[in-house]
Amino acid sequence: MLAHGFSRLRCTDCTVERLVPFSCKGRGFCPSCGGRRMSESATRLVDEVLPRVPVRQWVLSPPHRLRYLLAWDHGLARAVLGVSARVCWRARAAVDACA
Repeated sequence: MLAHGFSRLRCTDCTVERLVPFSCKGRGFCPSCGGRRMSESATRLVDEVLPRVPVRQWVLSPPHRLRYLLAWDHGLARAVLGVSARVCWRARAAVDACA
């Protein structure tokens, strides 16, 4: 549906033009389009950019009420980051000691 937004594509050789509607039916950011781009970027990073070494990832998921506070209180965010970093480093040291 072109009424929801489209791109105009033109061939540089023969100057034929086509209107291509957005797949997400809107002009904003769409989870479908964003997900595809994110997947393509991640694949490129893994295949072409990042070295092939073991990677360890730690994820901090605070409760929703705390997330709101962390978004606005930078001092609190720094404090929580400091505590979580110390815990992660201790956990990593414990795992490495067992290996």
